Amino acid sequence: MSETASTPPDPGSRRFRNAVVGCLVACGVLGLLATATCVGFVVWVRRPGTMIDPARLVGEDTRGVVAWTLRLDDPGTRAFVESMLERAEQERRSQTSVLPAPLGELLGAYGGRRDRTNVEQLFPLTVSWTSHGEPGSEPLDLLAVSVERLGNRVVVADWFLALVVSRSADLDVVRHGGQRIYVLRNGAAFFLRSGDVLVASSLPTARRAAERLAGPSGGAGAGAVTRLLEEVPADAALRDAVAGPETDRLLAVLTGGPMPRVDAAACPQGALVAGGLTGASGARATVTVLCDDATWIAERGPELVRAIGSGPLAGTRVELAPDTPAGALVVDLEVDDLTGLVERLFETPVVAE
Repeated sequence: MSETASTPPDPGSRRFRNAVVGCLVACGVLGLLATATCVGFVVWVRRPGTMIDPARLVGEDTRGVVAWTLRLDDPGTRAFVESMLERAEQERRSQTSVLPAPLGELLGAYGGRRDRTNVEQLFPLTVSWTSHGEPGSEPLDLLAVSVERLGNRVVVADWFLALVVSRSADLDVVRHGGQRIYVLRNGAAFFLRSGDVLVASSLPTARRAAERLAGPSGGAGAGAVTRLLEEVPADAALRDAVAGPETDRLLAVLTGGPMPRVDAAACPQGALVAGGLTGASGARATVTVLCDDATWIAERGPELVRAIGSGPLAGTRVELAPDTPAGALVVDLEVDDLTGLVERLFETPVVAE
């Protein structure tokens, strides 16, 4: 009978194998954590934000507010966007017509898909302007652009901007209301939040906006403009409410010049605008001028229609609404070429009293 000699395992080799296995497991766990972190960060960055309700930027010191909300589920907005994409497609075809047919079609199709994706990422969006200040003082303006789908991408941009500003002498940073407010050398200020960019004419205006956004969602006060804005249909794409001197500025924009007043302290007392896009290049709006003076309404109504029709909005169909409530002058506007109208408005100087 023969005996088989057995060699005991080397303790050092066993420890080495255990160490290798432990390292592999640790690396795997770290890899999973890194992957999960990267995926989580990408998901967080792509998370949409919440569009600003312009009413939250309105307070007792607000003179006027104009807000335009564009959504692709609105037929007028969809038709306008499709028209702009079609124009871009025609321009692209003219540029790629010199290329061989297969290559030109390939580049055209790719460019069309890219343009559509880039454009649709901008919707829904809200652009609003508010004017603040005491009567008799210079207006303090605030422009807010809110793009829901940009969401936390704007937060990331804010992080990078903060790093740049820390090494720049052209911008100062002030923290207020939970926001990082950047102050330019000319006194203007702006700040970024999830999906939103707000630009103010002064630091106090930016601070007030940050406070109102950090406060209750119901708004920042029951001033005259707040009450007027509540009368504008909430589903209108274009919503405008002005009071006091801002009413004169609105009428000056519509007519290209100041509208004489019967009583500078009485009329007009305010104005409302509700409207939206109606197609590829059309728009419709209703302007309601508020005034308790029946004489002003009777005398200035036809004059206002003539002034609008011969001013910067020349070519727009303008008519007095047949049924108007007491104390109001209602004018209906309809334009077929919105792009041309906007170009004329920017080219026409506006004079206000």
